[in-house]
Amino acid sequence: QFNKVKKLTTKSHVLQWGQKSMGSEKASVFEGTGKTAPSSVVSEVERSDRDHVDSRDIGLVTRYNLYMQAGAAERPAHAAALVAEIQQREEADAKFAALA
Repeated sequence: QFNKVKKLTTKSHVLQWGQKSMGSEKASVFEGTGKTAPSSVVSEVERSDRDHVDSRDIGLVTRYNLYMQAGAAERPAHAAALVAEIQQREEADAKFAALA
């Protein structure tokens, strides 16, 4: 499974850790009946580029997702954090544009 994921991953490094002696065993031994691979494993590996997040955007995307999933009571705090993240990005972009 590691080699399959490594082959299909093009936008980041794939790491392997933990007990590697289990590497020769199929994931279905642990997840299912052993007859077929779970469909969720295949669909996770075969996602398109639209599901990838640039590492520089993680803070922005995380704050956006927290805002969107927040209840009414938590939403103002998440909105403030999202706006602050956007303002910080705008300030950084302006500084780098001035250097160019």
